[in-house]
Amino acid sequence: MQVAKGVNIVLTGNACYTKTNMDLNLLPSVAFEEQEMYHSLGKLRDMCDKQGATIIYGHDPDQWKEIPHAPEPLA
Repeated sequence: MQVAKGVNIVLTGNACYTKTNMDLNLLPSVAFEEQEMYHSLGKLRDMCDKQGATIIYGHDPDQWKEIPHAPEPLA
């Protein structure tokens, strides 16, 4: 993946399925340890809001349609 120097990109995997999960602080129905997932969402939110990181959600079909795909750079 090509990323511009100084750009922070976070791939959430299963830590945050969709933008809606993060925006509304909603857990997926398959949450194993709910408190840990809420904690993870908070950390991801801080990375985005306070550090300017670009978040790539693990299973967000709307975001998938919008982001560049290989071989195009993400940033």
